[in-house]
Amino acid sequence: MSRGVLVASDSHMEWLLEWWWERYSSCNTLPVVFVDLGMTDKSKEWCQERGQLLSVREVVFSEVVIKEWEEIYGSSYGQARKAWFKKPLACLLSPFDETVWMDLDCEVLSSIESIFSYLEEEDLAIALDRVSAIPEGFSPETDPEDRMLFNGGVIAYRKGSEIVKEWARIALIESHLYWGDDYILSAIIHRLQGKVQVLPPIYNWRLADGVPFYAKIIHWCGEWGKACILKQGGLKGLLDGLPALKKVFEST
Repeated sequence: MSRGVLVASDSHMEWLLEWWWERYSSCNTLPVVFVDLGMTDKSKEWCQERGQLLSVREVVFSEVVIKEWEEIYGSSYGQARKAWFKKPLACLLSPFDETVWMDLDCEVLSSIESIFSYLEEEDLAIALDRVSAIPEGFSPETDPEDRMLFNGGVIAYRKGSEIVKEWARIALIESHLYWGDDYILSAIIHRLQGKVQVLPPIYNWRLADGVPFYAKIIHWCGEWGKACILKQGGLKGLLDGLPALKKVFEST
């Protein structure tokens, strides 16, 4: 059985590639497939030196109501959507029997091999989200306010997963109804009555959950998280600047 990791980037997020790779490769040897969502030639060459490079075909998503949401969330939201809804299409490209998808703003702190144990009973495993509010712009059919919301920053799945296939299908034809790709995925899981394994927070840790002593992956999601990576280098960068705190982490 083949196992590996899948990540993807466009030109706006490719600055995270080297940081992600340094953290991941320091404690993992699973092969990595990179998916081109619109990277520069320089980044494509960099990826090919470290793993396989695949490409998602060009997709034109519906612009219905997106401009209204951009007025609320800003132009960067509109740009991010173009990559978000290609994520399930990228997941379908994985050559592995079992794959771990990771967003590039995920800082890997230790071996992730144990995540595959969550695929023994279901073909997809994902962590719950911890958002405090539902974004504006939902219709009653797609608003997950009364449902569990999942976060797609880290996903383990088997090849041929019906959830991933449905995620990609809806992303192609109905993305305009959803604020983001996680909301499509959550709606599908709800409709299928939870045919997933819920990952423990250690595989998709947010600092809002507290000090990440035992976390395997920290997800620096949102603008604040990206700023922390850019300015401090994530958790490792922060600890390197605080030797006493670093000793505490190393002793746990």
